Amino acid sequence: MGELMEQVHPQVFRVPAPFANGVAEIYVLLGKQVALIDTGVLGSIPQYVEPALAALNLRLSDVDLVINTHAHPDHIGGNEVVKRLGIAKFAVHAADVPLTTGPEAFLGCRHDVSELFRLAGREDLVVERRAFLLANVGSGVPPDRQLQDGEELDLGRGVLLRVLHTPGHTPGSISLYWEREGTLFTGDSLQGRGVRPGWMPLYFYAADYMRSAARLSEMSVRTLCLGHGYQTGAGYNLPVRRAQDAQRMPRESLEVAKLIDAAVAETLAEGERESFVAFAKAVLARLQYDMPVTLDRALGVPPHSLASIHAHYILKSQGGGPQCQPRRK
Repeated sequence: MGELMEQVHPQVFRVPAPFANGVAEIYVLLGKQVALIDTGVLGSIPQYVEPALAALNLRLSDVDLVINTHAHPDHIGGNEVVKRLGIAKFAVHAADVPLTTGPEAFLGCRHDVSELFRLAGREDLVVERRAFLLANVGSGVPPDRQLQDGEELDLGRGVLLRVLHTPGHTPGSISLYWEREGTLFTGDSLQGRGVRPGWMPLYFYAADYMRSAARLSEMSVRTLCLGHGYQTGAGYNLPVRRAQDAQRMPRESLEVAKLIDAAVAETLAEGERESFVAFAKAVLARLQYDMPVTLDRALGVPPHSLASIHAHYILKSQGGGPQCQPRRK
């Protein structure tokens, strides 16, 4: 199957879907029903998913269910195409439903990178973000099913997925656990050291992210299917991890979040900074030996890495610790 897809299990296939900012990992599940876990961006379906389905002697009209691990553009962007060309039903956690209404929904919410760009005083990047959204996210597709923690999705032929609410990256992020096979699909709920070398993990709710990583570290997992090829301390970024590597990823994700949390707390204790970017630089200086980052030449910090720093800043400053009020510009 080569570059088209990877057979993870006799009933599970990973379809890598490159786009402008990375690679979305889409999973095809074959039970009595055919399901897609995520749909990538708008162009992912015709460019990557339909050819993969054809190799399995399937068409888009054979897809019965789309399960979105969360409602970010690179995971729901192709929903409209599936809706228009097929019969699939759509399922997402209730907390992420507001983001399923179309491209403009992202620009005003806390858990989108556009908010980070505003924190950095970079309205030019917000304009670029809007253009990306308009080009890569189809029109809104309201979910047919709003998922909750603990419910089960029975696809037949032994494929029984349990929904685990694992917020942090977004409020409605979920993981899907196929207990019989020890297989766990986590979307972006576990991020290790970030999606690229020199980046940090991207999450917007620090306490939730750490609780989710701790929960997933207790699962019995033989195969871990990530939403992207996240980095680890071992220096590789495979989207599918097995055996010890599968078990290590949740632990490392939690350890990295704790490192960021400690660095933010220490920086807060020093008092106010002149801007949020200055605050982030001070945090990164504390982390440079444990988590070396690649700095953005214009901004001085990696823009996407502002997310986790801000998430821990909110957690610590609202938790009664020393107050620091970095200005937005």
